[in-house]
Amino acid sequence: MTTLPVELQNALQHQQLLVIWAAVPLSLSEREPANRALAINQLIEQAKNLPAITTPLSDLPPVTILGLDPTGRIEQAFKSAGVALRVVKTRGDVRATGGHNLLKLGGDLASRAGVVLSREGVRDLLSDADKRYLIDEARRIAQEGVVLIVGADPANVDFQAWWRVIQPALGAANVFAIGDGPADVPQLAIDFDILINELKELTMPEEPGDSSRSGGVNINSGKTDVGGDVTGRDKIVSAGGHIIHAGAGATVNIGSEHSNAPRRSQAARRDDDEREAESLRRQLAEAHENLLLIEERISEYVMGAAVDLQLIKQQRRLKERIVELEQQLTART
Repeated sequence: MTTLPVELQNALQHQQLLVIWAAVPLSLSEREPANRALAINQLIEQAKNLPAITTPLSDLPPVTILGLDPTGRIEQAFKSAGVALRVVKTRGDVRATGGHNLLKLGGDLASRAGVVLSREGVRDLLSDADKRYLIDEARRIAQEGVVLIVGADPANVDFQAWWRVIQPALGAANVFAIGDGPADVPQLAIDFDILINELKELTMPEEPGDSSRSGGVNINSGKTDVGGDVTGRDKIVSAGGHIIHAGAGATVNIGSEHSNAPRRSQAARRDDDEREAESLRRQLAEAHENLLLIEERISEYVMGAAVDLQLIKQQRRLKERIVELEQQLTART
């Protein structure tokens, strides 16, 4: 049974969990450097000596990560784990629905784009349209959900500068920390590995007819293939003329219609359907909102000018996603 706060459980199930990777591995200067190109070159050299990230962020269920680290360490961690990650750096990028996303707030050293070099730059962050977009994306997730801070050093002056800008954007969101966090943020009394296991339990689909689950196997479909033994106190309860195909060597015990095996009530199933429908509605609203943003950006191009091909691709993907979500919602309602 999970020990996670109920707010965190609900946020995960409704895809409203924002993870802040709060590590700041490269020191910021107090003021903007006179030679920005030289300062970036120096950070690139420093980044070569940084260790790889050992916190298994790629083991998280699909979430959006707000990153302050301008290096490619998060991307490399996901690549090494074989997990897809959508990197969002500017207003021209759109988060992937139902997948892992990285809002690269600290900028990107590899492309030298949007790199924040000083605490002065952090304080002036919202004067940059791309940074405002990333903050707004984080706000959209957090405003009705939960924020989880990971990898923070509250005593680090650079993190303190970042937090003074980020915290107001989170509004009334519930904020928790794994390990150290800001003084006013409650800490979860578990380590990251335990968190991962509990989050996976929450997102693991319950398979009908799973013989490994104790307490009975509920068969709701008209036809169920059983390929393994159903033994011990597990039973397969047949009602309504179900056809059960048992594979070679399978043991199938058929109980009576009045078996005491636990069954989910119609009300419980309706609640599940409504929760799933609500999740689909949220995803659909988000997809429509993202599509409007993309179409606004496309409309900014002067007539006759070549529209960014990436925007066209994102527009097409979002339209396809909207059709898919509408079909799923129609099937649920």
